[in-house]
Amino acid sequence: MSDAVLNNIISAASGLIGAAIGLCGALAVARRAAQAEERRHFRSLGIEVGKAKFEQSMALAQKAADATDRMIPVPSYESHLIHGLRLMEIISDTRLSADEVGRRIAQSVDFTKDMTSAVKKAQDRDAQP
Repeated sequence: MSDAVLNNIISAASGLIGAAIGLCGALAVARRAAQAEERRHFRSLGIEVGKAKFEQSMALAQKAADATDRMIPVPSYESHLIHGLRLMEIISDTRLSADEVGRRIAQSVDFTKDMTSAVKKAQDRDAQP
């Protein structure tokens, strides 16, 4: 083969290899961007879940307080948000089996209760002179 044909083949092969590398890079970036957007979406859903649970708890506490003429304690807004975010984090993990999702949700409830009681103790401690 002549040198001109060999140079053209090498140039074409180099161009194809460069295009393949560029395509792989673009696909990797697009995949990471999609994953980040999905995580952002699940976080916003978690916030909405926490907000809805807090509003529901407040409404139920108000109804109970009206019926009994006593104040009913409700976990803080932050604890509802934490629980909602953790719940969406668990649900969004597609690698988990149904049993594992159930176990982690149960652990999340325990975690939220522990967190709420720790925050309440800290607030009570800080409120005392």
